[in-house]
Parts: sequence; structure tokens; C-alpha cells
Amino acid sequence: MKKFNNVHLLFIFFLYFSGTTHSLFSPSSKSKTTAHPSATLTSNEDVKTYFFKQTLDHFNHLPKSYTKFKQRYYVNFKYWGGANSSAPILAYLGAESEMEMPDEDFGTDNAASFKALLVYIEHRYYGKSVPFGSKEKAYKNANTLGYLNSEQALADYAAVLIYLKNSLHAQESPVIVMGASYGGKCRIRRIRAMNRYLNVAAADPVAVYPPSSSFYLSPSSLRSVAVVLVAAAMWARSLEALGSCASWLHYHQCQAVMSQPAVSSWFSFGVDPMLWYFSIARVVCLSLVWIPCFGIFRLRGWCACRWCGSHALVFFDCAGGVLVVGVDPMLWYFSIARVVCLSSVWIIAFNPVLAAWFRLKYPHVAVGALASSAPLLYFDNITPQNAYYDVVTRDFKEASETCYKFIRNSWSEIDKVASQRNGLSSLSQRFNTCYPLEQSDELKEFLRIIYIYSAQFDYPLVRNICKAIDGASFGSDVLSRIYGGVVAYHESNKCTVNAYKYTVAADTFNVYEWQRCTEIVMPIGITGNSTMFQPMPFSLKNYAKKCKKDFGVSPRPHWITAYYGGHNMKLVLRRFGSNIIFSNGLRDPYSSGGVLKNLSDSLVALSTVKGTHGMDLMAASESDQDWLTEQRKKEVEIMHGWIKQYYADIDALE
Repeated sequence: MKKFNNVHLLFIFFLYFSGTTHSLFSPSSKSKTTAHPSATLTSNEDVKTYFFKQTLDHFNHLPKSYTKFKQRYYVNFKYWGGANSSAPILAYLGAESEMEMPDEDFGTDNAASFKALLVYIEHRYYGKSVPFGSKEKAYKNANTLGYLNSEQALADYAAVLIYLKNSLHAQESPVIVMGASYGGKCRIRRIRAMNRYLNVAAADPVAVYPPSSSFYLSPSSLRSVAVVLVAAAMWARSLEALGSCASWLHYHQCQAVMSQPAVSSWFSFGVDPMLWYFSIARVVCLSLVWIPCFGIFRLRGWCACRWCGSHALVFFDCAGGVLVVGVDPMLWYFSIARVVCLSSVWIIAFNPVLAAWFRLKYPHVAVGALASSAPLLYFDNITPQNAYYDVVTRDFKEASETCYKFIRNSWSEIDKVASQRNGLSSLSQRFNTCYPLEQSDELKEFLRIIYIYSAQFDYPLVRNICKAIDGASFGSDVLSRIYGGVVAYHESNKCTVNAYKYTVAADTFNVYEWQRCTEIVMPIGITGNSTMFQPMPFSLKNYAKKCKKDFGVSPRPHWITAYYGGHNMKLVLRRFGSNIIFSNGLRDPYSSGGVLKNLSDSLVALSTVKGTHGMDLMAASESDQDWLTEQRKKEVEIMHGWIKQYYADIDALE
């Protein structure tokens, strides 16, 4: 037991794979998964999960367009006053991630005052709402991905809401749609966004090797990494998840893994006393092209190896951190890391845009929309490229002028060191990288993402990073100060730089890349010297080249403005829009592409100087500042006004 005590395990749970419906907060005794018919909708239970038979293509009449797929949505009946009580329906529109039933949010906080029915609708192609019967088929190529776009998604939402209202005999119940950027699954108060690694991780041995070189592992290929284990109470669900792996490994491959001393040692002491005879190890095979993985699991003494797709990769970090890619988390409750976004932050802000667009396109279905942190003006070069990074720079400059200057000067210093003999090796050592740097851009990209995430969510606080940079606890030179900021961000001095170097993004990430390569084209870049970053201008030519390579399609950068509104979007909204709240926190870089001024009496902009991304639609807490409480209060008042006017209009027509 001595070894086990040294691994410093506090809580270690298995994060089960993408596609399962179980989680710590998934509907359990309070929530059931129910199939149609609609008669089951009137159950007395508070929350239910449903699957709607959705049409594949809403916009043509070819025979294949009528193909159906199951679209998941949740209904929370707890607060609803009923169909004949003037009670509204508050609908959250899913975005570019799996839709989970949250335990608490703006809706649950305020549903009682509305006597509202809460509905959460998953976006097509994400989570369980996948056409063609499986993700493998749906994500296969452009022919199957071609049905994934915002127009189809909005039509899906309309179909579900109309069906739901008819099923509940609530045809006159007003609908208000909402969206905020919990897309990406980064609930800022509950978890650590991006690569914010656990400090309680194990240091158990797991084998890592390139499959192109050999299926047989050598002792030198073994690394000490964090192992994600499953608690005894969850073993049935975990085995179910493992059972979804594609096929068995060959016997000699399994034996090659099991025969390694480090792996055998792990199984010999394991964590059986803690986990009641059940433990799990995972072995990751690394490849720059494709990353398969296989798991080794044991139940009461027997072991098997199975192939799993890259979406099943649930950990990675040679220094004891946890990287979670494409899995459904169980760890909200413990307020620890669960989601890693592997590329630029543009993946974060889609569903508030959908809420605004839905109100514009389906005003007969929704009486209003609350669009939190919606960058509606970031398409087709309406907003200058630099605007996003200008806000990031301002956030850091306001926190500390000296911090801002150190960051601004660090890029050239990195390039200078990298150009020297053994410079990349020196940078690797100074920044404690998980793998040797092959180019300086690896490090610079890592730092850029840290800064933009900190600015967007202010979690961890920008001023904490600047305090570490200014404090020079790792040295007074520029690069030592910057490394101090990295440590402050991760709250750990273990390796974090390029920890995900050999991972493959989750399926949902790749699917959203399709959307970015077709219609969701946001030309965000860095031009000139006005920011604290090196120039990195957006190039549509290079963007299109990458999309063509990845998916065989070219982006349509002008489609969004053609379909939802032109370059003078504010005039479009003023002439054709109504009943939309545009809420923005001005510390959020995306606010630079948001609507920040009232456009009419019913197109209201609520901007907060200290606010960050999607903050208003998070659940209220005792630590909320007065300005945030007041913002939410105004939103609720406006929504009540919409409902009152809706029923007044009905009475007037009658």
C-alpha cells in the first residue's frame, strides 16, 4: 500500500465516453428518458428526456429529405403553471456541443416567477441528436455533413417547439428562447476552463507509444501520466461505455501491454482497497494523423483489451494532469477540470447567436429572445479583425501596465531564443513543456490561448496572472515572468505546455470545424501593433485552403449576412426585429462584435463594464456583485413585459 499512498489520489473518477447519457447530474430518480407518443409528456415527474423524430432536410422535397433522425430535448415540468395559466415556455437552444440538463442556471432561478416550462433542445449532429444512425456515418464526409447548418438547426427548434406546444395543448403559451455560451461545456463557476489541470491526479504508469512504430511496448515508452479511474458505484456504467469500443485487440497486442512491468505493477497494487476490486487503466497510442486508443480494464480478476476511437481519450498529461477530450463529465460537483477546448476560442459563442436569429426568422414561434454574449456583428468583416484582441489587451492593460508590457515584449524574446542553437530545447526547459518544442509557434499559441481565455471568462482572474508576471517568483527576466503567469493560470508548475500535442480533437470539435468551414466564418485576426500580440491577420485564402483540405468544401463568408441580415445589421434589426435582449459583458472580447446600444424600445442592449462571457445566464450565487444581480433583474422584467404584451395582443384581437 505504500505505492498507493504516494500517488496522492483524493478523488479519481472515470469520465465516461461521449454518447452516454449518464452523468452525476443527468436525470436519475428525478428524470427519466421517455419515448414518444406525446401522451407521456404530461407525467408528474419534473424532468424528462425525449427524442423527437426530426426531419433531415427542411428546405427541399427530395425523397431523402424526409429521412428522420432522433433529436434529443429535455423538459423540466417543476415550475410550470400549466397550459391555461398564462405560463410561458423558456427554451434553451443547443449549440456546438452535447446538450446536458443543467442542475441550475438563469432559467431554473427564475422559472418560478414565470411559472415557466423549461425546455432544452440539442443541436443536430451533437450529442444524441445525430442523423444517419451513428456519428461515424453522420460525420463521414461532406455528403452527410451537408445537412449541418444553422438554418436547419433553427427549423429543428421550431418543429420541436410547435410539436411540444400542441402535445401539451399549450398553443397560446408564449415561447422565449435563450442562449449563452456554455457551448463547449465550459461552466465557468463550476469547472476550470481549458487546460486547467487537477492537482490531485495520480502518477500511475500508463503506456504511450506511436502505433506506426510497433504494437509492442518498450519500457522506455512508458510515461507517468494521470490515470482516470472509475469509482465502484459507477462500474456498471463504465463497462457499458467500454462496451461501445469497436473491436477486440489481437491477443498478442493485449499481452504486449500487460507484460510491461510498469503496467503489471499498476495492476498489482492498483486502487482496489479504494474502489472495491474494480480499477481501470488506459493506454494511449500516439499518432499525428489519427489517434486510436485502447483501454485495459479488469473486473474481479479478469482483463481484456479493446480498441476505442479517439473520442474515448479521457486523459493525457505526462506530469499528472487530466485532459478531457470529447467526453461527458461527471465532475461538475467537485468543481474541477472537465473540458478542454483544443483550438481557438471561436468555438465558444454560437447559441446566443442562434437565439437572436431564431427570433428574427421565427417570430411566430418565439415572442422574444435573450441573447447573451452574441457576436452578431462578427461576420463578413462588419467588425474589424483586431477588435477581439483589442479587448483582450485592454483587460490585461487595466489589470497591470507592466504585465501588459512584459507580455507584449515576450513574443520577440521567444523568437530570439528559438533562433539560437539549442534554443527550442532551452525554451522547452524554461517552460517545462510536456514534450520538446519543435517550433516556437507551439509555445506562442499556448500562451495566446491562455490570455484570451483569461480575458473572455476572467477565470482565473486576469489580475492573478498579471500578479504572477509582475511578482517574478520564477525570475526577473521576461520569459521567467511569463512562465510564472502560466503557473498561475494552471495553479500548478507541472507540465502543461503542449500537453495535448498528440491528441485528436473530439468528434464534436471536428463537426463544429465543418460549420466554421461552411457558414460560421468569423474573420478574427491581429493586424498592426495595437494589441499585445504579434500580428496574425485573418486570411480568407488560407482559411479556405484549409477547409478544402479538411472537408473538400469552401467557406461561404457572405452567406450569414445574406440570410440573416446585411452589413448594416443594426438597421436590419431596427426595421425587422423586436423583443431581443442583447446582453454583453464588456470584459468579454466577443462583446466587440455584439450589439451594445439600444436599437429600439424592444431591442435592448444590457452591457456591464465588469461582465464577462455569458455571465448573466449562469446560476445566481451569494457572491454575485450588485451590478450582475441588477442586470438579471432587468432581463426578467423585460421578459415579463413581453409576455404581458403578448396576452394583451391576443385580447385585443379577440
